Amino acid sequence: MKRVVALVTTFLLGIVALVTFLILKRQHEKANFMLTVSLPEAPYSFDPIDHDWAVHHATQRAVLATLITNYTLGRVSGILARSWEVSTDRKQWKFKIKKGLTFSNGEPLDAESVRKSFTRMAYLMQKSGSTPGLLEHLKGFDNIESASSPFEGIRTLQENEVVFDFVRPVEDALEQFAFGTYGVVHPTDFDAVSGGWKDTRTAIASGQFEIANFAKESLNLVRRETSLFDIGDKNPYAQINIMWPMKTESDLVLSSGFDDPPRPGLRFHGGLESEIYYYRILSWPLKNSVLADRETRRALRDRFYFKLEGQGRKPVRSFLPPSLPGIGPAKSPALFAQQKDIGKGDELRILDYRSRGGWRESACNAIFAAAADLGFTPKFVESDSATIQKQRDSTLAKYEYDVSGAVTGIYTEAPREGLRFMVQAREGIRLPDPSGRLNSIVSTPDFSIQDFNEALWDEALIWPVTHGATGLWVDDTKVDASGVDFVQPPTEISLFGRR
Repeated sequence: MKRVVALVTTFLLGIVALVTFLILKRQHEKANFMLTVSLPEAPYSFDPIDHDWAVHHATQRAVLATLITNYTLGRVSGILARSWEVSTDRKQWKFKIKKGLTFSNGEPLDAESVRKSFTRMAYLMQKSGSTPGLLEHLKGFDNIESASSPFEGIRTLQENEVVFDFVRPVEDALEQFAFGTYGVVHPTDFDAVSGGWKDTRTAIASGQFEIANFAKESLNLVRRETSLFDIGDKNPYAQINIMWPMKTESDLVLSSGFDDPPRPGLRFHGGLESEIYYYRILSWPLKNSVLADRETRRALRDRFYFKLEGQGRKPVRSFLPPSLPGIGPAKSPALFAQQKDIGKGDELRILDYRSRGGWRESACNAIFAAAADLGFTPKFVESDSATIQKQRDSTLAKYEYDVSGAVTGIYTEAPREGLRFMVQAREGIRLPDPSGRLNSIVSTPDFSIQDFNEALWDEALIWPVTHGATGLWVDDTKVDASGVDFVQPPTEISLFGRR
């Protein structure tokens, strides 16, 4: 009897050990199948109208698929579209949508879904007066009545095709259709009349991943069970866990080539110097602003550069990076020696990025010291992600701060289109243009990008600080980045795979 009890006990202990082993093995596999990504700031919206911000590039593109992507190395690839063609006059672009696609709620994703999504975006751009270079050229654009009103510029055909008819040739349509602003959304996520997004913290997914949980400091995405997305790495991740503020233990860290390494063991993957770190004057449109006067801005800018150089930094004097042909620094007189007490004790509010270290800490300290030198009373302030984005609007009645650092990027193979977007698109960074000179320049087909550079410098509302490569800091021991195009900003994290 004792022997039987011993055998049963041994058997049960063996079962417990086996179950424990399988649970631990499953947890280990689950951890290996999860990509961890760190962001410097919190995302605040899944509405693609808010796409043009680095953290939204990381969060939105995995969830809201575009028709095509140019982020795969060396080619344009279809995501929702399986093929496309263009008319000889380049006024008509036709996309054949893959069969069998669904949204994450199980409903069909077809050509009609694409038409509805683009109609909504076209209506929003029409109402805001945005002219980013694509949808405003559609036939009937000016006559769209609501976010759900059919119009002649977008139509569907029987073979699951969606057709875009333009009033003029569109040469670079593939570059634009690949941009995340044109991610396809489900029609129940927005108001059918106004087009307004119902809940900015969620979206019904059209892409490879869907939202599992959006918490205070993290976003968990899970891969959808579909084989129709035939892009990306051959060993894809099952989950993506995105965290903020910066978590240096992550597999990927969204940062810049000009930043210091977030931690040992990470290597920066990037292309040409196409990223721009700059300081921006926000409160200039207000008559009572301490920086409404251009000469005051110029004097403060020059003292700012002087203080940066005193820290051993070498600031650039060109918004556009030197990787673009014909670009050189703008020239400016050294005004700081002649200017004293121009601030007259007025408060100057500076958005605080000192905790980010590197160039950002140096620039914060430099603007604070420069403002104090010229008689201002500088003050650091903090803000949330959504407010930071809204402060770019030059029509606000109130600004939370006067000066802020910012980062943007430009596609070096098509810089003119990028600059047009920065000036004319409400969805872009909205470069300030008080005289209309920038808009006049970019409205010319083959404008001089150095003329643009000089005009931007002349207003002293944008102060270029440094340039760097666009990309990500990657743990190469865990993550395979070999198939990702780092020349084309931004980087699409859903394309990375496991080693």
